[in-house]
Amino acid sequence: MPSLAFIVQRLTCGTSYVVSDDTDVFLLLLHYYLEDGLTFLVTMESPIKDRVVVDNNKTVEKHRNIIPEILVVAM
Repeated sequence: MPSLAFIVQRLTCGTSYVVSDDTDVFLLLLHYYLEDGLTFLVTMESPIKDRVVVDNNKTVEKHRNIIPEILVVAM
């Protein structure tokens, strides 16, 4: 799913909003964002009402050095 989201994003050049409550999707979004050097806005929002919206751009900025290790451990 993240790969498809980024392919669509590259074609449309806008903001990506991902609705998911899955940790694997979150980690894959961070991984692709970091590895591909992306700069557009990507947020992840839970389908469950009143949960936090995650700004993936800021998360990548803050945790850039540990994202590759987290993905290896999680998978």
